[in-house]
Amino acid sequence: MQVPKTPDFSIIIPTHNRPVALRRCLECVFAQDYDRDGFEVLVVDDGSDLSYSELQLQYPEVRWLRTVNEGPALARNTAAKLARGRYLAFVDDDCYATRHWLRELSSALGGKGKIVVGGATPAAPGANIYDRVSQFITLIVYLHYNADAQKSQFFASNNLAISTALFEDIGGFDGEHTRHAAEDRTLCNTVLSLNYPLVWQRDAVVFHHPYLNFRKFCHMYFRYGRGAFTYQSSRKIGGMLSEVNFHLQLPSLIRQGFSQTPALPLIPTLLLLGAWQVSNTLGFFWQSTQGTRY
Repeated sequence: MQVPKTPDFSIIIPTHNRPVALRRCLECVFAQDYDRDGFEVLVVDDGSDLSYSELQLQYPEVRWLRTVNEGPALARNTAAKLARGRYLAFVDDDCYATRHWLRELSSALGGKGKIVVGGATPAAPGANIYDRVSQFITLIVYLHYNADAQKSQFFASNNLAISTALFEDIGGFDGEHTRHAAEDRTLCNTVLSLNYPLVWQRDAVVFHHPYLNFRKFCHMYFRYGRGAFTYQSSRKIGGMLSEVNFHLQLPSLIRQGFSQTPALPLIPTLLLLGAWQVSNTLGFFWQSTQGTRY
């Protein structure tokens, strides 16, 4: 019996109650300009109430998994344990990879061993102001922490590739972060503590379309603030000084971000940036009263 070829990538997609968004995500994944034998796809239903049965029939080549609703970090870990690829490529169900996404990740990985590569996550075309500002925030965070693309420090988990061996070495995403926040920060910090490289490949593009409104925008950054507290309590290298430095440089980073996304309206963006800072701070201090597990 012929032994199946080991794929280059195992693409892992956690999902929760978003079958419509996931359909578009899968369409983009299977439209990749990449050898079809070079990747497998694993979707993890994180305890959804909505049915994915139609998608399961439409995409029988996908490896469909289901977990209890404990958040995407543990859902990703579940899939990673069953993955066959040399590299794990993580993307979320509300994200839409461009056609050359895998090819660009592969180029940056370069056949290397233990390494992490992150791509760019601009807002999807036609996204509303809340989605656009959210991705603007991701951009300025990346401009600060990944100023040297070959010596990066942070990637969000909705566009990240890591060697399977390294993922296993670090034990996957930290189970302390069970509720949608900061597991990617902890993963990147752990990798850096072991002196393995993080490389930013800006040409590996995934569009993000979370369909935020003002309430969801503020709630999301409140959660991120909660996750930030847990992260600060468990990080292996660095400290709060790096966070202070980020905020000191924030005016300059915002100007730099506007130079790269000139279509953003100035006043609404600045108001939402203020809401981001307030929500994030409130979440951080609220979590400090609850303990480190989140």
